[in-house]
Amino acid sequence: MMLTIHSFVTAARSSSGRVNLLWVGLLS
Repeated sequence: MMLTIHSFVTAARSSSGRVNLLWVGLLS
């Protein structure tokens, strides 16, 4: 779970965070 939250924060700060968040949503 911690990794997911960390990835969420990293993705949000990334320029392509929106795309990464979509992948996180699909994986969740």
